[in-house]
Amino acid sequence: MAKNRYVKQNVVPFEQKAVLFHRKGTRHLQQHNLMEALHFYRKAAEKDPENSEYLLDLAQVYSEMGYFQQSNDILFDMIQRKKGVTSECYYGLGCNFIGMEDYPRAQESFEKYLEMDEDGEYALEVEDFLELLYSKNLYVDSDGMPVDGKTGRLYRMAGRAKALLDQGEFKKAIRLFKAILEQDDSMVFVHNNLSLAYHCMGRKEKAFEEVYKALRLDPKNVHALCNLALYQHKAGKPEARDKALEYLMELIRDGDEGLYKAAVTLCEMELHELARPILIRLVQQMPYDKRVLHYMAACYFHLGEYDKALHYWQRVERLDPHNTVASYYMETARAVIHGELDPSKTEVSYYFQVPYVEIIRRIHHLNQYVKEGRERLAERWQDPAFRALLWWGLDINDDAIKKAVLLLIAEIGDGEAQRMLRSFILRKDESDEVKREVFALLKMTGAPEPYITYVDGNIMEVQVSVVEGDDAEKAGEFDDEVLKLTLARMKDRYAQGYAEKVEDLWQRYLERAGRDFSPLARLEGWAASLEYCYCRQMDMIITKRTLAAIYDTTAPTIDLYAAEMLNVLEGGKHAGNRL
Repeated sequence: MAKNRYVKQNVVPFEQKAVLFHRKGTRHLQQHNLMEALHFYRKAAEKDPENSEYLLDLAQVYSEMGYFQQSNDILFDMIQRKKGVTSECYYGLGCNFIGMEDYPRAQESFEKYLEMDEDGEYALEVEDFLELLYSKNLYVDSDGMPVDGKTGRLYRMAGRAKALLDQGEFKKAIRLFKAILEQDDSMVFVHNNLSLAYHCMGRKEKAFEEVYKALRLDPKNVHALCNLALYQHKAGKPEARDKALEYLMELIRDGDEGLYKAAVTLCEMELHELARPILIRLVQQMPYDKRVLHYMAACYFHLGEYDKALHYWQRVERLDPHNTVASYYMETARAVIHGELDPSKTEVSYYFQVPYVEIIRRIHHLNQYVKEGRERLAERWQDPAFRALLWWGLDINDDAIKKAVLLLIAEIGDGEAQRMLRSFILRKDESDEVKREVFALLKMTGAPEPYITYVDGNIMEVQVSVVEGDDAEKAGEFDDEVLKLTLARMKDRYAQGYAEKVEDLWQRYLERAGRDFSPLARLEGWAASLEYCYCRQMDMIITKRTLAAIYDTTAPTIDLYAAEMLNVLEGGKHAGNRL
């Protein structure tokens, strides 16, 4: 076709711009300049959001920077929308889950990869990963101690307790930490976290008691020394604090362990000069961590080096253009540099949040927006600053504010709004109660089901229940298929009456665990696990290897699903075994 000479040559189509951004991103990635690669890949994906190559490359950069959840958000969004889903999506999920130390989900992802493409580009690497996962060699803590079985269960309990602590649920956290220590009093990090929970509750004596227990178990424990120094500081005992700090600084002088905790503790005590060299080392180790960069910026601000502070907040904004915490402090730093603000009267918190007065101002604006009509909201939605404010609202530690913001987003209801809602339900640290409301909001916007989410720490596919219609039938489709396959494979191998017992066992499990399954779940693995659990209930002996051959699955997959079933059916007593 002849070239249209009437088209202005300086007008570049979006697709061409996307290609240019992608090429630039690839060049920077090849030079291992991840910050710039992220910037250009993100622009390419914004210009051409349906391009699976751009999305996969963006997910890869996030993963290399240690932002595993953000990477998974992209991959799960592709899977949910069925846009360009390839085996590579599951390879990426598997690598991210290993980075997040969620090994069961990593195993499921890698098995799904081989199921889709057994001769794929990453097949040999995936097989190596699976061999490690099957052997449980990855299931170790930082000291090389196994975290499978009983220890693994206690570690998972400790993770839930830490999440409660982070959410401000101190009483619940204390109860759970104490329950863990009743079973194993040697877990130093649990004593540390229990100590912090007591400290947050104002129970100073108990806080000191627990931190001293931790130090008796491990006198060189950096976290315990940091907590001790902090308590001494809060108690107005500078000499005792300095003694603990002196030993702490000696411990971290040459090693990297505990560097983050030491830096945060020194910042909390506003010991800026002591914190600076540790933060500089930390930034070298974690150059893409937004909180570390904010600590570095705040430290420089308090030391009067405002240009350097501005530089680090700019790096945060480069990583996350929607981040209004960084943009707020950038404006503050510029105002101080230009003599428009008195730094001695300017609040800059080490906590990665805007000052309290600014929080109140923003919440007031959000409350005003809630009262506006849909038409006015649709106009505001075109303003990136408005969308950034909504992202900020979702990070506030207040469920009432989050619910109001989520409702605003659902009122818009377009593709970008749906992506924000889907991203929220993939957060591990959000309450299941709020997530359940988001499922209804997604349904309201017409977002295609199922919705992939974390519930009780597990990834699941959720179908929003309706009274009648195709959706209700689809919601139970997977568990019906599991039962059908199990009964079909058990036929002629068991005495009469087994079918009713298997069905009853499956229904009991579904009632206690819910009807939602991981999108990575394998039908054959669940069916084989159901037969295994039936045999266990009836005191029959059958090996997982035998079942693996019958159901065309693997023994480790049965091990994974059977452990989950038995934990639900037997009240968490099952630690997993291998036959």
